[in-house]
Amino acid sequence: MGEATTATTRRTYGQACPVAYSLDLVGERWTLLIVRDLMFGPLRFTEIRDGLPGLSGNLLTERLRMLCERGIVEKLLRPTPGSRSMYALTPRGRELGPVIHSLARFGVPEWEDPASNPPPQRLLRGALLALMAPEALDDSAWTAELALGDTTIGLTVAGAAPATPPLDRLRLLAGALPEPPDAMVVADLATLQAVRCGTLTQAEAESSGAVELSGEPGAVDQLRALLGLD
Repeated sequence: MGEATTATTRRTYGQACPVAYSLDLVGERWTLLIVRDLMFGPLRFTEIRDGLPGLSGNLLTERLRMLCERGIVEKLLRPTPGSRSMYALTPRGRELGPVIHSLARFGVPEWEDPASNPPPQRLLRGALLALMAPEALDDSAWTAELALGDTTIGLTVAGAAPATPPLDRLRLLAGALPEPPDAMVVADLATLQAVRCGTLTQAEAESSGAVELSGEPGAVDQLRALLGLD
């Protein structure tokens, strides 16, 4: 069936299916990338636009208006006179976190040459998250730092709790943690992707020095499991 259009010009697939209903909400071009960029916190309009150089300002305005109308994004009040408004995900919008993560993990094998074509700094945490398998963790809480060249990403893993999805236990921070981490890994994205895709074994990565792990044994074991290095 072709796309139908309602009286309010809202496009719909017209399919009695939850997948189609979801795509009616977020399936239009650029929409999920806007949601992706808001996953790590509120952004100004210009920050979203600068992060999506192929998206025109007019179309971004339209997409943000649509996302606000559908309860996925909210426009935050200006904290002070003269300051710029910011956009943030609503609780409903944050429910798309596992969807974005699953899409990212699905796309890892298609990620060509992360060494020469790394993600921009603002997307680095999302790229790292795509290389992680939170379902492999045990119930413990711990912290880690991931040293990727001249960039450090902090990681905190909360203890397991009833009804808490594994992905929600992870928090990635731009920069070092305020306290010494329980575990540390020194690597690069290309190596971590190769391990995740199975084109490089954990033994090869560590014996060559491409991956270096250190810290408390229990936390190191969990970091291995999270990154597929076990």
